Amino acid sequence: MGAGLESLANQAAGATTTFAMLAQQHGAAEAKRLVGSEISKLLPAYQVRWDRNLATIYAKHFTADELRSLATQGTRSPHNGKFRSTQATVAAEMREVSSPLLQELVMEALRNVLQR
Repeated sequence: MGAGLESLANQAAGATTTFAMLAQQHGAAEAKRLVGSEISKLLPAYQVRWDRNLATIYAKHFTADELRSLATQGTRSPHNGKFRSTQATVAAEMREVSSPLLQELVMEALRNVLQR
């Protein structure tokens, strides 16, 4: 469920003035490659925390049995309707809780690229 972190980090990094500076120095494609590579390297450490936040949020809205059913049965789960109907709420809570984590990942990646 937490597979979007890398994509979000790349999008956020691409919107920074630091990325624009890197693009001027190295070209847009190379800046994207450098930053993306650094985000990929850092991702495992941040993914654990991201997934923990996501699990905590889902646990507020679903019982363990409901989550188990969703995990094993997917769209065939009797709780799939509830899952779909809570996505906007979960996304909003995830943005609130995990924005600092996303910013930290992006800042560390950009800093590492600049220090090369």
